[in-house]
Amino acid sequence: MNNHLKSILKILLIVLSYTFIICIFSNSYDYDLGWHLRFGKEFWESLKFSFTDTYTWQHFGQFWTNHEWGGDLLFWPIYNDLSYFGLILLVALSPLAAFLIVLKIFQPRWTIAGLILIFVFLWTMPHILILRLAMLTPLFLAILWYFLEKFPKQNNYFFWPLVLWFWSILHGSWILGFIVIGIYSFGNILNLVAKKYCPRFHNPKLWSIKDIRNAIVWTLISAGVICINPYGWHIWQEVINYFSLSFYKLHILEWVPSYVYPIYWKPLFIMGAGIPLAVWGFVKKRVTLPQILLFAALWLAAWQYKRQAILFLLVCLSLFSGCWEIVKSRLLNRFTIKVVYFFPIIAVFLLIVGYLIRIDWTKDIWNNQSLLSANTMPVEAVEFLKERTVGHTTFVFNEFSWGGYMNWTWPEGLVFFDGRGAATWMYDKKTTMTEKYFNIKYEAGGFEFLEASPAEYIILSKDVIAYPPPDKLNRLFFGQKDLDKILKPASPQLQQMLDRSQSWQNIYEDEVCNVWQRFSR
Repeated sequence: MNNHLKSILKILLIVLSYTFIICIFSNSYDYDLGWHLRFGKEFWESLKFSFTDTYTWQHFGQFWTNHEWGGDLLFWPIYNDLSYFGLILLVALSPLAAFLIVLKIFQPRWTIAGLILIFVFLWTMPHILILRLAMLTPLFLAILWYFLEKFPKQNNYFFWPLVLWFWSILHGSWILGFIVIGIYSFGNILNLVAKKYCPRFHNPKLWSIKDIRNAIVWTLISAGVICINPYGWHIWQEVINYFSLSFYKLHILEWVPSYVYPIYWKPLFIMGAGIPLAVWGFVKKRVTLPQILLFAALWLAAWQYKRQAILFLLVCLSLFSGCWEIVKSRLLNRFTIKVVYFFPIIAVFLLIVGYLIRIDWTKDIWNNQSLLSANTMPVEAVEFLKERTVGHTTFVFNEFSWGGYMNWTWPEGLVFFDGRGAATWMYDKKTTMTEKYFNIKYEAGGFEFLEASPAEYIILSKDVIAYPPPDKLNRLFFGQKDLDKILKPASPQLQQMLDRSQSWQNIYEDEVCNVWQRFSR
């Protein structure tokens, strides 16, 4: 077939995936965006690095390790100079580039089948694709995986510290890089063991003992390089605490298991189909021990945490693409298949136009009231409070998910809590701030805590739950009785106490929230 038409189709498929990511990004909102931009803005305006919290009243003045400090310093000038949509255009390149790099790991050139799979995989996870620093994670994972697959033919371990350092200053997921190197090192050790005890599974093309030693040495060097940052070794402590402090994993939607409501069935379908393909590839020696271990590790991570599905699908891409090429080659040996590219080109072009129409082209997210309201931000309530408290600092107990929005739109308002401390900030030696927040809102004693606190206002959502409405699959899987328990819980204990309180009065109400003000102690 005409190679020119094939090239056009490949270009259109890449543009389609990019357009799709932009469309999803532009119609979503990251709850943490406000404090990311505020941190970056304050640094570039003062050229002073902040080590203590100044955004909340409960944690005010305490040491804070911002494990995404470099990303914040990057986000602000891009947002300020190129607008919010410019930020979207740049960050959207990251997940797309990650998938394209993975295709290049195992294939000399991009294939039409592989590019179609990229779009399909992206299409399965719109709930994950949000303009946030976490979208840089797939890119760094893909680059590191590329180096590991090309090693030891290419002595590229000199680049490991550089990749891991850049990763570490942009997002806290850099610890994943060390885990992946560990998985590959362990897989290659098993390969050497198999040479002696199970030759059938030994792959002579994998690492030697010398290569494994080099990998360990350069991993240790990389671990030291990570400490080159404003926080020094504290950056390690911060990220490791994410493993030891687990309360947030049970209460923040993106961290709950994939089998917990709401179930997103599209990535689960690929997860299910990937298992037999991986086993088949391993038995046929088309998948190596390190690859199968990485596949298994990210499969478990995606099963345990909804947000990790994108990393599993990234690894799955090469598996699905490779299997398709094998099937296609066998079919072509038996049959003569003529593929007409004209109609696919038209179809892909129409898809691109369809997503372009749905893009929100906003330049300033904070003035896009419709988008903020669609994401249940308390836009009008915050404006009401700003007018009411102009000129002085105000202490507010807020919904956790609104903290980042309030950090940016109302800097004079000190919130109780925001996304910066979701995992690692401690209220006391045994209780994380996330747990304390939930205790105040939902358990007895929360009202008494706020009575004794400096809080002047309390702003609570009218929507008791933060879950999307169930689709047909979730209705089928959970049943109406289970859905009623999930979607129709009793109002928070705090709200019930406020409604009966004489010292707090409801001064504002709209379709999103209620605001109470303290009038006496």
